[in-house]
Amino acid sequence: MTASRDLCVVIVAHQMQRELPRTLLSLSESYQQWRGTPARLQVIVVDNGSTPPVAAADQAALGLDLTVLTMEAPQPSPVAAINAGLALARAPLIGVWIDGARLASPGLLQAVTDAAARHPMPVIAPLNWQLGPQRQYMASQIGYDQAVEDALLASIGWPDNGYDLFDIAVCETQPQPTAPLLESNALFLPAALWQALGGYDPAFSAPGGEFANPDMLVRACAHPGTQLVRLVGEGTFHQFHGGVSTSDQVQAAQGVKEASRSYYRLRGVPFQPVRDIGHIQRRKASKPMQQPNPDTLRQRYARDGYIAPLRILDTARVDALRALVDKLGAARGGRLPPALNMKAHLLIPELWDLVHHPDIVGPVTALLGEDVLCWGSSFFDKAPGTADHVHWHQDSTYWGLERPDALTAWIAFTPSIGENGCLRVVPGSHGAQMRHRDAQDPANMLGGGEVLCDAVDEATVVDVPLQPGEMSIHHQRLIHGSRPNTGSLRRMGFAIRYIAGDLKGLKNDQSYATLVNGRDLGGFVMEQAPRSLMDPEALRRHGTILRKFNTIIRREIDEHAASSTAEAHDTADT
Repeated sequence: MTASRDLCVVIVAHQMQRELPRTLLSLSESYQQWRGTPARLQVIVVDNGSTPPVAAADQAALGLDLTVLTMEAPQPSPVAAINAGLALARAPLIGVWIDGARLASPGLLQAVTDAAARHPMPVIAPLNWQLGPQRQYMASQIGYDQAVEDALLASIGWPDNGYDLFDIAVCETQPQPTAPLLESNALFLPAALWQALGGYDPAFSAPGGEFANPDMLVRACAHPGTQLVRLVGEGTFHQFHGGVSTSDQVQAAQGVKEASRSYYRLRGVPFQPVRDIGHIQRRKASKPMQQPNPDTLRQRYARDGYIAPLRILDTARVDALRALVDKLGAARGGRLPPALNMKAHLLIPELWDLVHHPDIVGPVTALLGEDVLCWGSSFFDKAPGTADHVHWHQDSTYWGLERPDALTAWIAFTPSIGENGCLRVVPGSHGAQMRHRDAQDPANMLGGGEVLCDAVDEATVVDVPLQPGEMSIHHQRLIHGSRPNTGSLRRMGFAIRYIAGDLKGLKNDQSYATLVNGRDLGGFVMEQAPRSLMDPEALRRHGTILRKFNTIIRREIDEHAASSTAEAHDTADT
């Protein structure tokens, strides 16, 4: 095969007169967002028996390099149509859309080409989404149809606001990036891999292809030398068009059962989704806030040990988060439940989403690299007139990590200013680990009760005021603290602890972390997203994780205390 394009998309269509033009528009240069020169894209539409047939001339205004192949003997299964389209592809990277009724997010093709540039043999799998308030086979029972969907798309101004598709759609599976992966309806593989695998298996001949698409993903991931790349923040969005699997709940369930039986007959084993986490690649799934460029971030971070302020949340988003937290604390006189003192993102879906927010992850990956984990999260909440404060300390003191490639992202949920005890830092103090001791102070908000042994010169201290929705980032060795809230405004923030993906514990502890971007190279046990607010299963997992976490922290406190005592004795002897 001679490659004359950079990228090819093969789309199978059947009776999609309304949906296919939108799908093609979402692949056009006017819709897709490219950082530089757009890739040379070949689009092949395989018409699998539409009446009237698809005509390339009808889509000429989109400016696509479009080929329409009409199957002379259309089959109930799309497999033959897919393989016919693959035979016409002339690009080193080919994506297959087994369902032509799918809209692309605006950065999908750029993300796909990025992934292909990073891996020699990638299996690139964006998540599947469905337009509407819930899965379409359920939404159709409450009146969801094509007319409702048209109005829904108009309400977000599509196609002008392509990323707003995420606001009017639901994920077909668990949206967390590390969940078992059934399939991707925009599966991209190198041409050589498609050839090595022989395309889709013609044995999947039943109407709709049954598990032909999941089987393709499983076989691709099992092929020697491949790397699964899960795209997060980009995806494809299914339009309602009356297919059985998305319009009738009973038939959909029955179809899955029959597909499972067929798969077992063909493969001799029950079907299992792909559980390999692979590589997580993120792009922004919302309109990004204006941020400094990565080089500027790195220079400021290396020099000062902190960066602030960075605007990451709009007013509506931060108001909603604060209202949720207030609701959780209402039953306890405004104080948060103790379970939220550590790793609250494992219990509250909105905080899980915040930990993965692209406008936070973007700066973090610029500083730590593409492989990033969340090692912890916690609230810092000061009511007016209370003595609560944070002594001078370094975050790294009791973390027990092998090197200081970690940082804290501190997001303000309320105004954080001098009067109500904002973050205070000593710029440039992040070079070395210093000795700490137990402050013996019940008003110290730090879980380990630590305080620096050495005094801090107030002349070197800088306040870091933040407005709601703004963020500061500081190095884990930066000396910082905060005063009591002497003002009239509550001060609340959410601290997220991010670490480089290849970090390990000093004692090779089998500890827990959340994969945020890239890969886990340190051997952590991967944490799971909560299915709902404080759900029982999440609470059970959270308890197990915290027991391990507290064991590690307590050990580090004891070892640090012993080391500091020994050092003090040595100094006294000299």
